[in-house]
Amino acid sequence: RAEQRARLASEADRRRKGLREEQSIGMRNIVDRLDLKRALADENTIQKLKVAGFRGQNPLTRFLFFRLVLPFVGFALAAVYLFVLGGLPQQPTFIKLFVCVVVAYGGFYAPILYVNNRATKRKQSIQLAWPDALDLMLICVESGMSVEAALRRVADEIGAQSVPLAEEFVLTNAELSYLQDRKIAYENLASRT
Repeated sequence: RAEQRARLASEADRRRKGLREEQSIGMRNIVDRLDLKRALADENTIQKLKVAGFRGQNPLTRFLFFRLVLPFVGFALAAVYLFVLGGLPQQPTFIKLFVCVVVAYGGFYAPILYVNNRATKRKQSIQLAWPDALDLMLICVESGMSVEAALRRVADEIGAQSVPLAEEFVLTNAELSYLQDRKIAYENLASRT
């Protein structure tokens, strides 16, 4: 019976991942067809996504997709509200159209605001936990641990206080183990936080 539950749970997990992957493929096709990476993404955009905690190509694809789609969705919703449901009944048509355009403009910048907000919250979480993490790191290194072991230990301990900082320490630890120059791993940590 326990094996059956485990099998059903793993099948449900596979189905969820499959659906998520299908959505990403659809978004990726649209982004690639319209060449949005060249038009809307630059190194600054990718860096902002990393600072907000979004790594890899899927977050960039979603960001670009929503930057494309939200203006049209916002315009359509505003138009339905204003023209079909009768919002702002006293205003002339050109004012209603202007409101629709403003909502569409807001939809274009909504993903940027979301990423900036997320990055700010993440930075605050890291800044609040940083002094404790440094104290723990110092204690670990003074007790004879290597930097890698100290990072691993601090990531385990600080995870309850700041998940983003723990993730960054784990990622830095992985980079320290496979990068030739350790300085690059520390610079990557600085650029992501």
